[in-house]
Amino acid sequence: MAVHVYESFESLRGDLRHRLSLHGGASFFRSLEWFECLANNGMENPALRIYVTSGTDLCALFCHQRQTTLQGLSNFYTVDYGPCGNNNGLHEIFEFIAAERPRWSVLDFRYLHDDDSAALQTAARRSGYRVYPWPQYENWYLETGGEDFDSYYRQRSSQLRNTVERKARKTAREHDLRLEIYPRGGISIEQALAHFQAVYAASWKDAEPFEQFIPSLLRLCDAHEIGRIGMATVDRKPAAAQFWIKDGERSYIYKLAYDEQFGELSVGSILSRAMFAHALDSDNVTEIDYGVGDESYKRDWMSGSRKLGGLVACDTGTLRGLLRSLRERL
Repeated sequence: MAVHVYESFESLRGDLRHRLSLHGGASFFRSLEWFECLANNGMENPALRIYVTSGTDLCALFCHQRQTTLQGLSNFYTVDYGPCGNNNGLHEIFEFIAAERPRWSVLDFRYLHDDDSAALQTAARRSGYRVYPWPQYENWYLETGGEDFDSYYRQRSSQLRNTVERKARKTAREHDLRLEIYPRGGISIEQALAHFQAVYAASWKDAEPFEQFIPSLLRLCDAHEIGRIGMATVDRKPAAAQFWIKDGERSYIYKLAYDEQFGELSVGSILSRAMFAHALDSDNVTEIDYGVGDESYKRDWMSGSRKLGGLVACDTGTLRGLLRSLRERL
Protein backbone atom coordinates (compact mmCIF):
# COMPACT_ATOMS: atom_id res chain seq x y z
CA MET A 1 0.00 0.00 0.00
CA ALA A 2 1.67 3.20 -1.17
CA VAL A 3 1.57 6.43 0.85
CA HIS A 4 1.56 9.88 -0.70
CA VAL A 5 2.13 13.19 1.08
CA TYR A 6 0.49 16.44 0.00
CA GLU A 7 1.49 19.92 1.12
CA SER A 8 -1.63 21.81 0.07
CA PHE A 9 -5.36 21.23 -0.15
CA GLU A 10 -5.29 22.22 -3.82
CA SER A 11 -3.08 19.22 -4.62
CA LEU A 12 -5.89 16.88 -3.51
CA ARG A 13 -7.84 16.49 -6.73
CA GLY A 14 -10.45 14.45 -8.54
CA ASP A 15 -11.61 11.21 -6.96
CA LEU A 16 -9.25 11.59 -4.00
CA ARG A 17 -10.70 14.96 -3.11
CA HIS A 18 -14.22 13.52 -3.38
CA ARG A 19 -13.42 10.55 -1.15
CA LEU A 20 -12.05 12.79 1.59
CA SER A 21 -15.05 15.13 1.45
CA LEU A 22 -18.45 15.23 3.08
CA HIS A 23 -20.02 14.25 -0.25
CA GLY A 24 -17.76 11.20 -0.26
CA GLY A 25 -19.02 10.09 3.14
CA ALA A 26 -16.43 11.54 5.52
CA SER A 27 -17.67 12.54 8.95
CA PHE A 28 -17.60 16.27 9.51
CA PHE A 29 -14.58 16.63 11.81
CA ARG A 30 -12.56 14.21 9.66
CA SER A 31 -13.54 15.80 6.34
CA LEU A 32 -11.51 17.80 3.87
CA GLU A 33 -14.00 20.66 4.27
CA TRP A 34 -13.43 20.89 8.03
CA PHE A 35 -9.64 20.82 7.75
CA GLU A 36 -9.69 23.44 5.00
CA CYS A 37 -11.91 25.70 7.06
CA LEU A 38 -9.74 25.28 10.16
CA ALA A 39 -6.42 25.80 8.38
CA ASN A 40 -7.58 28.74 6.26
CA ASN A 41 -9.57 30.61 8.91
CA GLY A 42 -8.58 29.34 12.36
CA MET A 43 -4.80 28.94 12.22
CA GLU A 44 -1.80 31.02 11.19
CA ASN A 45 -0.56 29.56 7.88
CA PRO A 46 0.08 25.97 8.96
CA ALA A 47 2.70 24.08 6.96
CA LEU A 48 0.51 21.21 5.79
CA ARG A 49 1.49 17.55 5.60
CA ILE A 50 -1.41 15.37 4.46
CA TYR A 51 -0.60 11.65 4.37
CA VAL A 52 -2.87 9.49 2.21
CA THR A 53 -2.77 5.79 1.38
CA SER A 54 -3.60 4.58 -2.12
CA GLY A 55 -6.02 1.80 -2.92
CA THR A 56 -9.55 0.99 -1.88
CA ASP A 57 -8.92 1.23 1.88
CA LEU A 58 -8.30 4.96 1.95
CA CYS A 59 -6.70 6.39 5.06
CA ALA A 60 -5.67 10.03 5.45
CA LEU A 61 -3.93 11.81 8.30
CA PHE A 62 -4.11 15.62 8.21
CA CYS A 63 -1.04 17.13 9.87
CA HIS A 64 1.15 20.21 9.93
CA GLN A 65 4.77 20.71 10.86
CA ARG A 66 6.59 22.91 13.33
CA GLN A 67 10.35 22.50 12.92
CA THR A 68 10.99 18.79 13.59
CA THR A 69 7.61 18.19 15.24
CA LEU A 70 4.73 16.74 13.21
CA GLN A 71 1.35 17.67 14.69
CA GLY A 72 -2.20 16.68 13.97
CA LEU A 73 -4.09 19.46 12.21
CA SER A 74 -6.05 20.59 15.26
CA ASN A 75 -6.28 23.37 17.81
CA PHE A 76 -8.71 24.86 20.35
CA TYR A 77 -11.48 24.88 17.70
CA THR A 78 -11.26 21.08 17.40
CA VAL A 79 -13.65 18.78 19.25
CA ASP A 80 -12.70 15.48 17.59
CA TYR A 81 -9.51 14.58 15.72
CA GLY A 82 -8.50 11.36 14.02
CA PRO A 83 -7.77 9.70 10.70
CA CYS A 84 -10.13 10.10 7.78
CA GLY A 85 -11.15 6.79 6.26
CA ASN A 86 -9.98 3.33 7.25
CA ASN A 87 -7.61 2.97 10.22
CA ASN A 88 -6.08 -0.07 8.54
CA GLY A 89 -3.74 2.23 6.63
CA LEU A 90 -2.26 3.89 9.72
CA HIS A 91 0.66 1.47 9.98
CA GLU A 92 1.77 2.26 6.44
CA ILE A 93 1.42 6.00 7.10
CA PHE A 94 3.54 5.82 10.26
CA GLU A 95 6.16 3.68 8.52
CA PHE A 96 6.32 6.36 5.83
CA ILE A 97 6.62 9.14 8.44
CA ALA A 98 9.39 7.25 10.28
CA ALA A 99 11.36 6.91 7.03
CA GLU A 100 11.14 10.60 6.09
CA ARG A 101 14.31 12.68 6.12
CA PRO A 102 15.02 14.90 7.91
CA ARG A 103 13.54 12.85 10.73
CA TRP A 104 10.58 13.89 12.82
CA SER A 105 11.77 14.06 16.43
CA VAL A 106 8.25 14.27 17.91
CA LEU A 107 4.73 13.42 16.74
CA ASP A 108 1.93 15.24 18.59
CA PHE A 109 -1.79 14.41 18.31
CA ARG A 110 -4.64 15.80 20.42
CA TYR A 111 -8.45 15.70 20.86
CA LEU A 112 -8.48 11.92 20.44
CA HIS A 113 -11.25 9.56 21.44
CA ASP A 114 -10.12 6.24 22.90
CA ASP A 115 -10.42 4.17 19.71
CA ASP A 116 -8.44 6.64 17.62
CA SER A 117 -5.83 7.05 20.34
CA ALA A 118 -5.39 3.28 20.54
CA ALA A 119 -5.01 2.96 16.75
CA LEU A 120 -2.46 5.79 16.59
CA GLN A 121 -0.52 4.39 19.55
CA THR A 122 -0.30 0.95 17.97
CA ALA A 123 0.86 2.30 14.61
CA ALA A 124 3.45 4.60 16.22
CA ARG A 125 4.91 1.85 18.42
CA ARG A 126 5.16 -0.57 15.50
CA SER A 127 7.08 2.11 13.61
CA GLY A 128 9.69 2.50 16.36
CA TYR A 129 8.42 5.49 18.34
CA ARG A 130 8.28 5.78 22.12
CA VAL A 131 4.66 6.58 22.83
CA TYR A 132 3.19 8.60 25.70
CA PRO A 133 -0.60 9.02 25.86
CA TRP A 134 -2.06 11.61 28.24
CA PRO A 135 -5.56 12.69 29.34
CA GLN A 136 -6.55 16.04 27.88
CA TYR A 137 -10.24 16.95 28.34
CA GLU A 138 -13.56 15.67 29.59
CA ASN A 139 -16.23 15.14 26.94
CA TRP A 140 -19.88 14.98 28.06
CA TYR A 141 -22.37 13.22 25.80
CA LEU A 142 -25.87 11.81 25.59
CA GLU A 143 -26.80 8.51 23.98
CA THR A 144 -30.43 9.00 23.09
CA GLY A 145 -31.43 5.37 22.58
CA GLY A 146 -34.03 6.56 20.09
CA GLU A 147 -35.94 8.50 22.74
CA ASP A 148 -38.15 11.43 21.87
CA PHE A 149 -37.69 14.71 23.68
CA ASP A 150 -40.51 14.24 26.20
CA SER A 151 -39.07 10.93 27.37
CA TYR A 152 -35.56 12.39 27.57
CA TYR A 153 -36.72 15.52 29.41
CA ARG A 154 -38.63 13.54 32.05
CA GLN A 155 -35.33 11.93 33.02
CA ARG A 156 -33.58 15.23 33.72
CA SER A 157 -33.36 16.35 37.32
CA SER A 158 -36.46 17.93 38.81
CA GLN A 159 -34.35 20.94 39.74
CA LEU A 160 -33.40 21.55 36.09
CA ARG A 161 -36.92 21.03 34.78
CA ASN A 162 -38.57 23.16 37.45
CA THR A 163 -36.07 25.98 36.93
CA VAL A 164 -36.40 25.98 33.13
CA GLU A 165 -40.21 25.78 33.17
CA ARG A 166 -40.61 28.43 35.87
CA LYS A 167 -38.18 30.83 34.17
CA ALA A 168 -39.78 30.24 30.76
CA ARG A 169 -43.26 31.06 32.10
CA LYS A 170 -42.05 34.14 33.97
CA THR A 171 -40.02 35.47 31.04
CA ALA A 172 -42.87 34.91 28.58
CA ARG A 173 -45.28 36.64 30.96
CA GLU A 174 -43.09 39.71 31.55
CA HIS A 175 -41.29 40.03 28.23
CA ASP A 176 -41.61 39.34 24.53
CA LEU A 177 -39.66 36.05 24.44
CA ARG A 178 -39.08 34.46 21.03
CA LEU A 179 -37.19 31.32 20.08
CA GLU A 180 -36.12 30.39 16.56
CA ILE A 181 -33.95 27.61 15.19
CA TYR A 182 -32.29 28.20 11.84
CA PRO A 183 -32.89 26.93 9.15
CA ARG A 184 -36.55 27.12 10.13
CA GLY A 185 -38.65 30.27 10.29
CA GLY A 186 -37.72 32.09 7.09
CA ILE A 187 -34.52 33.54 8.57
CA SER A 188 -31.45 33.88 6.35
CA ILE A 189 -28.04 32.54 7.29
CA GLU A 190 -26.70 36.09 7.46
CA GLN A 191 -29.45 37.09 9.91
CA ALA A 192 -28.69 34.03 12.04
CA LEU A 193 -24.98 34.82 11.92
CA ALA A 194 -25.60 38.44 12.92
CA HIS A 195 -27.70 37.28 15.88
CA PHE A 196 -25.00 34.85 16.99
CA GLN A 197 -22.25 37.46 16.76
CA ALA A 198 -24.30 40.07 18.63
CA VAL A 199 -24.93 37.67 21.51
CA TYR A 200 -21.33 36.48 21.60
CA ALA A 201 -20.04 40.06 21.70
CA ALA A 202 -22.31 40.84 24.67
CA SER A 203 -21.47 37.64 26.55
CA TRP A 204 -18.82 36.86 29.13
CA LYS A 205 -16.67 35.13 26.53
CA ASP A 206 -13.42 36.50 25.14
CA ALA A 207 -13.34 37.60 21.52
CA GLU A 208 -12.40 34.89 19.05
CA PRO A 209 -8.66 34.94 18.24
CA PHE A 210 -9.54 34.29 14.59
CA GLU A 211 -12.56 36.46 13.90
CA GLN A 212 -13.36 34.88 10.52
CA PHE A 213 -13.41 31.28 11.74
CA ILE A 214 -16.91 31.06 13.21
CA PRO A 215 -18.59 32.93 10.30
CA SER A 216 -16.74 30.67 7.85
CA LEU A 217 -17.71 27.55 9.78
CA LEU A 218 -21.36 28.63 10.02
CA ARG A 219 -21.52 29.23 6.27
CA LEU A 220 -19.78 25.91 5.56
CA CYS A 221 -22.29 24.01 7.71
CA ASP A 222 -25.16 25.91 6.13
CA ALA A 223 -23.95 24.99 2.64
CA HIS A 224 -24.12 21.31 3.64
CA GLU A 225 -27.41 21.75 5.57
CA ILE A 226 -25.91 20.54 8.85
CA GLY A 227 -25.83 23.81 10.83
CA ARG A 228 -28.41 24.51 13.52
CA ILE A 229 -28.43 28.01 15.01
CA GLY A 230 -30.66 28.58 18.00
CA MET A 231 -31.73 32.16 18.65
CA ALA A 232 -33.50 33.63 21.63
CA THR A 233 -34.67 37.25 21.72
CA VAL A 234 -36.09 39.15 24.68
CA ASP A 235 -38.08 42.25 23.79
CA ARG A 236 -36.66 41.99 20.26
CA LYS A 237 -33.05 42.07 21.54
CA PRO A 238 -30.64 39.15 20.89
CA ALA A 239 -30.39 37.36 24.24
CA ALA A 240 -28.93 33.89 23.64
CA ALA A 241 -27.50 31.86 20.77
CA GLN A 242 -26.33 28.31 20.18
CA PHE A 243 -24.53 26.72 17.24
CA TRP A 244 -24.99 22.97 16.81
CA ILE A 245 -23.60 20.77 14.03
CA LYS A 246 -25.51 17.70 12.86
CA ASP A 247 -23.04 15.07 11.66
CA GLY A 248 -24.99 12.04 10.50
CA GLU A 249 -26.79 10.63 13.53
CA ARG A 250 -24.75 12.74 15.97
CA SER A 251 -25.19 16.38 16.94
CA TYR A 252 -22.35 18.47 18.36
CA ILE A 253 -23.11 21.41 20.64
CA TYR A 254 -20.33 23.54 19.23
CA LYS A 255 -20.73 27.10 20.56
CA LEU A 256 -23.18 28.82 22.88
CA ALA A 257 -23.49 32.16 24.64
CA TYR A 258 -25.97 34.51 26.23
CA ASP A 259 -26.05 38.24 26.87
CA GLU A 260 -25.27 38.73 30.54
CA GLN A 261 -27.99 41.33 30.99
CA PHE A 262 -30.50 38.49 30.53
CA GLY A 263 -28.70 36.05 32.81
CA GLU A 264 -31.36 36.13 35.53
CA LEU A 265 -33.96 34.96 33.01
CA SER A 266 -32.10 31.67 32.34
CA VAL A 267 -32.66 32.35 28.67
CA GLY A 268 -29.71 30.09 27.78
CA SER A 269 -31.36 27.09 29.44
CA ILE A 270 -34.70 27.93 27.85
CA LEU A 271 -33.02 27.90 24.44
CA SER A 272 -31.23 24.65 25.28
CA ARG A 273 -34.59 22.97 25.91
CA ALA A 274 -35.72 24.01 22.41
CA MET A 275 -32.46 22.85 20.81
CA PHE A 276 -32.60 19.42 22.47
CA ALA A 277 -36.21 19.04 21.37
CA HIS A 278 -35.22 19.85 17.79
CA ALA A 279 -32.29 17.42 17.83
CA LEU A 280 -34.35 14.55 19.22
CA ASP A 281 -37.70 15.05 17.50
CA SER A 282 -36.71 16.65 14.16
CA ASP A 283 -33.12 15.58 13.50
CA ASN A 284 -33.63 12.20 15.22
CA VAL A 285 -30.01 11.93 16.33
CA THR A 286 -28.78 8.99 18.38
CA GLU A 287 -26.04 10.92 20.18
CA ILE A 288 -25.49 14.50 21.33
CA ASP A 289 -21.90 15.54 22.03
CA TYR A 290 -21.28 18.53 24.31
CA GLY A 291 -17.75 19.10 23.07
CA VAL A 292 -14.67 19.86 25.12
CA GLY A 293 -14.72 20.68 28.82
CA ASP A 294 -16.15 19.69 32.19
CA GLU A 295 -18.39 22.66 32.93
CA SER A 296 -20.95 21.76 35.59
CA TYR A 297 -24.00 22.84 33.56
CA LYS A 298 -23.29 20.12 30.98
CA ARG A 299 -24.03 17.38 33.49
CA ASP A 300 -27.65 18.51 33.80
CA TRP A 301 -28.32 17.73 30.13
CA MET A 302 -26.02 14.76 29.44
CA SER A 303 -25.96 11.10 30.47
CA GLY A 304 -22.24 10.33 30.62
CA SER A 305 -18.69 11.52 30.12
CA ARG A 306 -15.55 10.18 28.47
CA LYS A 307 -12.00 11.36 27.99
CA LEU A 308 -10.39 13.10 25.07
CA GLY A 309 -6.69 12.43 25.09
CA GLY A 310 -3.42 13.52 23.63
CA LEU A 311 -0.55 11.45 22.33
CA VAL A 312 3.15 12.22 22.06
CA ALA A 313 5.41 9.87 20.10
CA CYS A 314 9.18 10.37 20.24
CA ASP A 315 11.96 9.28 17.92
CA THR A 316 14.71 8.60 20.47
CA GLY A 317 17.24 8.35 17.66
CA THR A 318 17.14 12.17 17.51
CA LEU A 319 18.39 14.46 20.27
CA ARG A 320 15.13 16.40 20.54
CA GLY A 321 13.12 13.19 20.51
CA LEU A 322 15.30 11.65 23.22
CA LEU A 323 15.04 14.72 25.44
CA ARG A 324 11.26 14.89 24.96
CA SER A 325 10.99 11.19 25.77
CA LEU A 326 12.96 11.66 29.00
CA ARG A 327 10.75 14.59 29.92
CA GLU A 328 7.57 12.59 29.28
CA ARG A 329 8.89 9.69 31.36
CA LEU A 330 9.62 12.02 34.27
